[in-house]
Amino acid sequence: MLFNALNRFVINKVFQNNRFPLWTIVVLGSTALAITLSNRDILEEKAELPYGVSSNLPFEPLPYIPESNKKFVPVDPAIRTIQVEVASGESLSLIFQKVGLPDVDLLNILSLNKDSEKLKNLKPGQKIKFELSDDLLQKLVVEITNLESLIFSRQGESFSMRREAVKPDTIVVTAGTELKTSLYIDGKNIGLSDSVIMQLTAIFAWDIDFTQNIRIGDRFKIIYEKLEIKGENYKTGRILAAEFVNRANRYTAFLNIDNNGNNSYYSEKGHALQKTFLRNPVDSVRVSSRFNLKRRHPILNRIRAHKGVDYAAPIGAPVRATADGRVQYLGVKGGYGNTIELQHGGKYTTLYAHLSDYAKGLKIKSTVRQGQVIGYVGKSGLATGPHLHYEFRVNGEHRDPLTVKLPAERPINIKYKTAFEERTRMLISLLNHSKAHDTRETKKITETVIRLYSKR
Repeated sequence: MLFNALNRFVINKVFQNNRFPLWTIVVLGSTALAITLSNRDILEEKAELPYGVSSNLPFEPLPYIPESNKKFVPVDPAIRTIQVEVASGESLSLIFQKVGLPDVDLLNILSLNKDSEKLKNLKPGQKIKFELSDDLLQKLVVEITNLESLIFSRQGESFSMRREAVKPDTIVVTAGTELKTSLYIDGKNIGLSDSVIMQLTAIFAWDIDFTQNIRIGDRFKIIYEKLEIKGENYKTGRILAAEFVNRANRYTAFLNIDNNGNNSYYSEKGHALQKTFLRNPVDSVRVSSRFNLKRRHPILNRIRAHKGVDYAAPIGAPVRATADGRVQYLGVKGGYGNTIELQHGGKYTTLYAHLSDYAKGLKIKSTVRQGQVIGYVGKSGLATGPHLHYEFRVNGEHRDPLTVKLPAERPINIKYKTAFEERTRMLISLLNHSKAHDTRETKKITETVIRLYSKR
C-alpha cells in the first residue's frame, strides 16, 4: 500500500505537474529503497523463528528448512531380468559369458555346496533366470526339474542358496469311449496319455488278453489323476477306478493302498484282480499258433500235438515270467531250442521255448518274480521264424494258456475292507456320473476322493 501511494505521488506530482526539483525525487527514491530493505530483514528474521511462534508480521510465513536438514531417499536401481533356456551342448559357464557375468560369480555359486554341483550338468530345456542390478548379478534361479528350483541370492561378495519345491495340484478326471479302431488310437483320441493306456492294460492283464480278445464295440470308463503346476498340465497320475466291457463281460477295478503304500486293484466285491499268473508272457501283436492236440507240425509234416501257444514277436523281445517261481530247467531242450522251465509252488509249471538268450544272471534254482524278464524271443530249435512257445501245466497236465482259469489272489484284507468299500462307492458314483448333469454333490465327492488318495 505504501509503495502504491508513493508511486502515485511521484507520477502525479513530479512527472505530470513538474513541481519538485530533482533532489526531491532522489530523496524520495532513497527513502523507498530503505523501507524495502528493512521489510526484507524482518521477513528473514521471522523465518528463522521456530514454527508456530508469533511475531508482529501481519501473516504467518512458511517455515524455513535448511538444505542440510532435508532427508535424502535413495531410489533402488532397476532390476533387469534375463530368461534363458538351456540349449544342447550349453554349460552354465557358457551361459554366464553370453549374459556378460564374471567368472568369479560362477565360481562362488558352484563352490557353495553339493546341491550347487547339479549346475555342472545342465540338460537341454532347463530354464534359468538372472536378476541383475547395474549389471551385477543379484539372484540366479535354476529350474532343476518342474518341481524343484535352486535359488542363489547375493550376500555381499558371496551367495546364499535355498531350495524351492513345488507341489503339484491333483485333479480327478473321468474319461471313456467305445472302441472303433483300437484301444491305443481311441484312447489317444480322447486325450489319454501313453502312461494311462498302459496302466489300463496292466490292470486288466490277468483277465483280458489285449492282443487277441479286444473287439470293436468294447468300451471302457476310467477315473484317473492329473497333476498340474500353476494350472498347466505336468503329468498323469494313477488310475483310481476303471470299468472295461469286453465281449459283453464287465470287469471293474478300484485302487486300494495299504498302510505300507502298496498299490493293488480289486473288483467292487473286493476280489483281487492280480492273479497268480499273467495271461501273456510277452508283448505280442498276434498269436501265430494256438493250443491244438491234433496240429500238423510245420517242419516235421506230421500230426504232433501243439501243447502250448506260439506268440509271434521280433527277435530280442523280452520274455517275462508269468508268476513268481523258481527256475527248474535252463538250457537247450531238443526241438524247443533254448528253454526255461519255471516251477510255481507244487502244482503249476510254465515253459518258455525257442529263446535267443537268457536274462543275465539267471540260473537253475534262481527265484523270479512275476513280470521279471527271464529271456528273449528267438527261433532256436525247430522253429520256422522268431516266436515264443509258451506252455502252462497243472500237475504236469498241459492246459490251454489262453483259456485256463487262473488262480486268484486272496480277497482284500479285512482291516482295509471298510475304507475300501467307502472309496469304491464314491468312485462308482463318479463312473456313473454324466458331465451333462454336473451337481454340487458330484463336486463334493470328487474333492473327497482327491483328499483320501492324496494322503496315500
